[in-house]
Amino acid sequence: MVQNKAVLENIKSLWKKHVKQPLIQVNIDQALIPFKATALMNYYGSAPGMWIEKNDKVFISLPGVPFEMKALMEHDVIPRLQKKYKCPYILHKTILTYGMGESMLAERIENWEDNLP
Repeated sequence: MVQNKAVLENIKSLWKKHVKQPLIQVNIDQALIPFKATALMNYYGSAPGMWIEKNDKVFISLPGVPFEMKALMEHDVIPRLQKKYKCPYILHKTILTYGMGESMLAERIENWEDNLP
């Protein structure tokens, strides 16, 4: 994991404009992304999206807050997919989660995340 300076600056800017509490380490750590990932800048929240390519496949990770995810899909993910692949449709899979907070879910998928390329 490496700290993405642009993501960290975005988090600091969001905190300065909208959050009336000190920036704490857990929020600073949201700027850590896998070194092979490209950060997708989230201008509506602190968690960035991520774009990872391996063997001509693309893996995309997006924040769970619906309006943040939708904005990233519309303004970044879909245009990148359309530029990279010349195909008539986009096939995607969604993992639906419910009944638990993001921190609990993060704990449950930690091993899976740690083993991503």
